[in-house]
Amino acid sequence: MYKQPASGRLELGREGFIGDEQADRRVHGGPEKAVHLYPARHYARLAERFPEAAPQLVIGSLGENISTAELDENDVRIGDLWRLGSAELQVCQPRNPCWKIDERFASDGMAAFIAEHRLTGWYWPSPRPWRSGKTRRQPRHRQKLATKDRFAGRMAPKKSRKDVARTGGVPRETRKSMNDTDARRLWIRLFLPFAAGYFLSYLYRTANAVIGPVLARELSLGDNALGLLTSTYFLAFGAAQLPLGMLLDRFGPRRVEAGLLLIAAAGAAVFALSDDLGGLAVGRAMIGLGVSACLMASFKAFAQWFPPERQASLTGWIMASGGLGALAASKPLELALGFATWQEIIFALSVATLTVAATIFFVAPDKPGEAGGAGLAEQLAGVRRIFSSAHFWRYAPMGFWFTGGFMAVQGLWVARWMTVMEGLDGAAIAARLTWMSGAMLGGFVFMGFFATRLVHRGIQLDTIYRASMLVAISLLALISSLPTFAGNLLWPVLGACFSLSNVSYSLVAQAFPSALSGRANTALNLLVFAGAFGLQWGIGILVDALQAHGWAGDAAFRGAFFTLLGGQFLALLWMLRPRRQV
Repeated sequence: MYKQPASGRLELGREGFIGDEQADRRVHGGPEKAVHLYPARHYARLAERFPEAAPQLVIGSLGENISTAELDENDVRIGDLWRLGSAELQVCQPRNPCWKIDERFASDGMAAFIAEHRLTGWYWPSPRPWRSGKTRRQPRHRQKLATKDRFAGRMAPKKSRKDVARTGGVPRETRKSMNDTDARRLWIRLFLPFAAGYFLSYLYRTANAVIGPVLARELSLGDNALGLLTSTYFLAFGAAQLPLGMLLDRFGPRRVEAGLLLIAAAGAAVFALSDDLGGLAVGRAMIGLGVSACLMASFKAFAQWFPPERQASLTGWIMASGGLGALAASKPLELALGFATWQEIIFALSVATLTVAATIFFVAPDKPGEAGGAGLAEQLAGVRRIFSSAHFWRYAPMGFWFTGGFMAVQGLWVARWMTVMEGLDGAAIAARLTWMSGAMLGGFVFMGFFATRLVHRGIQLDTIYRASMLVAISLLALISSLPTFAGNLLWPVLGACFSLSNVSYSLVAQAFPSALSGRANTALNLLVFAGAFGLQWGIGILVDALQAHGWAGDAAFRGAFFTLLGGQFLALLWMLRPRRQV
């Protein structure tokens, strides 16, 4: 349903604009409904009536091909002739609003409101060539488009929840008409290469939880230095997010991610060849910069190729590939250190990164007409729009304190916590991290299988996100208060809650048009990785500072974790505050 702005010359064929798509061709599109126009002024009225959907109510979100700033249904008559380029179009009927509008905006009654108040827009059938200098006869008694007796009948009947869940929101006849071979080919060419990139990104991100103690012993690094070394990944990653969003929206995910992965491969080689803190930090920063597009490029590609209702499930699947990377960075990595040096392992990862970069560049498809067009000023205007959005700032603090905080802990401090607070050895820590990563993977797979179905059954993503965050912060409070209490259970459950926290990317992005999706996701990711960098390094600074003032090691770590917990609690209160009505 969501249309995107188009620039340049467009071709208008018998059934509409070439490249345009309609999910259910029984009631949308085709020769009788080739082009849809929706007046822009109606969005303000819909936003006033349905404030919960206001951030999403932007031009194109109701599926129109064209929008007007001034004209509406009261100015248009059935049979009116319009000229569009070299085509002649004749108004034939108003749009018949259907149940999908309610599903799309999660607002019961919106379709009925549109029908009742005649906020429908109108259709033009197949175009005819424009004949210069020749006038056509108009109907003698042209009827207003908005009059009740000319309204296009009843709304399409709303499907039952069972029907929607079974068909994934797409009519059964349409699903049967889809080319299964093309769908599988797209999955292989698009999803798998980007999933491989995100697998590597997460493996690099969490590898220092296992390699870090080895580096600390070999280079005599303290907690402060180890925290700085590990967090340089997050610093470079976060700094890249805003320009990355503009690059993704302008040049497309294939080119951007493939190019950046070359930097990641070079960074891995630098890291493996270094034997001092400076060289290791430079290498890890290059890795962070190089993998900075892996998740966001995936989101951008999915927004280009798949409808909005599938985004949450696709997010779950791509995050599952990251969960596999985290799993590989736990017990398997600890076992690999038994027969190979950390330098050899990092070199192997460098080669694997080059392979994935080449695969993405030569295999992943580009969406025709998506990249390019917008200049720097327009790109920056989109960034300002995102950062001025109250909807964005509703979720951003939780991105910083919880999602970023968990990444900071998982990537380094969870291993130190288990050593200091529970007295576990390296093998026991690796086993615990494996369970934790496995629980994360389970959460991601759950979202992949069930997110779209839950939405169709009336369970909102926002509800899932809030519930998981309440449980997660409660778990961290228990872990911080009682470190040895059910540690084998609580840490994995916390990992599962973290996997659900990534729903926030879908919650933020759905409030903006697809053309802004790259910048919307990277804006949130900037806050997430700012939290990951600042909190990962900050925990090390705080622990060293408290110990310098006479605190015992266990008390210092507990104090640092309670500080993190306090920030998360305040961010949760901010997110749960009542929404201001428009």
